[in-house]
Amino acid sequence: MPIERKLPLKRTKIICTIGPASANKETILDLIYSGMDMARMNFSHATHEYHKEIYELLRECEQEAGTPIGILADLQGPKIRTGKLSGPIELKTGDIISINNHGDFIGNKDEIGCTYQYILNDIEVGHRLLVDDGKLSFVVKSKTKEKAVLETVIGGILKDNKGINLPGTPISAPALSEKDIEDLQFALSLGVDYIALSFVRRASDLEFARQFMKDSFAGLIAKLERPEAIQNIEEIIDICDGVMIARGDLGVELDSQYVPIIQKETITKMNQKGKPVITATQMLETMIDNPRPTRAEASDVANAVMDGTDAVMLSGETASGKYPVEAVATMTRIIQAAEDSHIHLIHLRQMDRSLIEVERTALGNAAESIARSINAKAIINFTRSGYSSLLSSEFRPIKPIYSFTPFLGTSRKMKLYWGVEPYVMPMMDKFPDMIAFMSKTLKQEGKLASGDTVVILSGAPGSVAQTVDFIQIHKIK
Repeated sequence: MPIERKLPLKRTKIICTIGPASANKETILDLIYSGMDMARMNFSHATHEYHKEIYELLRECEQEAGTPIGILADLQGPKIRTGKLSGPIELKTGDIISINNHGDFIGNKDEIGCTYQYILNDIEVGHRLLVDDGKLSFVVKSKTKEKAVLETVIGGILKDNKGINLPGTPISAPALSEKDIEDLQFALSLGVDYIALSFVRRASDLEFARQFMKDSFAGLIAKLERPEAIQNIEEIIDICDGVMIARGDLGVELDSQYVPIIQKETITKMNQKGKPVITATQMLETMIDNPRPTRAEASDVANAVMDGTDAVMLSGETASGKYPVEAVATMTRIIQAAEDSHIHLIHLRQMDRSLIEVERTALGNAAESIARSINAKAIINFTRSGYSSLLSSEFRPIKPIYSFTPFLGTSRKMKLYWGVEPYVMPMMDKFPDMIAFMSKTLKQEGKLASGDTVVILSGAPGSVAQTVDFIQIHKIK
């Protein structure tokens, strides 16, 4: 069925992973018109040449669709994988197999290699190894400098290049591998809007990554995948520009019953701090192979929306699934239904905000309150950095947020902010000119009409970037 060439209305943003199933112009445009706000490039796979082609294709589609599209570069991180095998290995409970730290070792039924060179340093007798998202489980029986002997606890078919998780084992690998540093610098050279740092453990991991981002406007997203990240969540939140709750690895590293609790608590903490939070992994997993989600998956997406997440993310559903466009359209409908209730917005506005710097958020709170009390049509931002838009988003207003900026890069970053619809405007020095441009643009799109009232929240013209010191009630002429 043809996709309507009109952007759907919703406040929670959708991030789509681009892969073989979606890496063409027609599909990407369909994703945009179905509700995609941001694209994810997964640097765990493919070459720099491939990612450059995808980046350029996304920018071409962005221009054709006439709306900013954010791009997130997701670094692989110290991902631990099985090495190459001579063929699939069938293992049964009680079977013994050894593992070494040679990624180029061709494994067999007696011994396999591992891409992580520090694995023999990190694991100890009694530690667990989970392979292929926990489908196979092993326990360390003994180890030497050359290899470790594992006993199979849960058997299955072992294949090469499968992820290994070490729950409860401190990882000694650096936050950024040499590959990650190369990928980070390459992604920044392309002009991506966000960098996602995998397997973050502490704030210092983010500080190390920022050393390579000094001249970049890109935001830094901390992926929560390790137990250490949950233990150090407060310091991580202070340093990052946003977090991703990566429930796949998190659900393997921790017992799965704790993941929903961590999700809700993290979303609340991020809402209180006024920073974006992404909920990710297996949201509509069934739609990789089927045109419809399960009711549990629909509930999962809706609950993340009502918890207050800024964005929800699709991985295999859009990267390699049979129904990438249908998955986005389905997610959009679920979001719209959840947002139509407005119940969760009231809950979020009344949340205990004791963790917030009150002076920083006073104007954002005032803009939401005024817009609601006078029944304004919208909240308007004029911004260079996107800061006033982030403050407007923080209080989850029922009224739409239209944010105008002279910088395309800022507009792309704002595609992650809940409820914010960004517009690129010419560089202007005079406030009346900004208001005139805003009025004309939104009237042409049918979003405002003469006589409508809006609340303007922005930095005063000529003020320092990331300063919000101006609020005004304005009637559209």
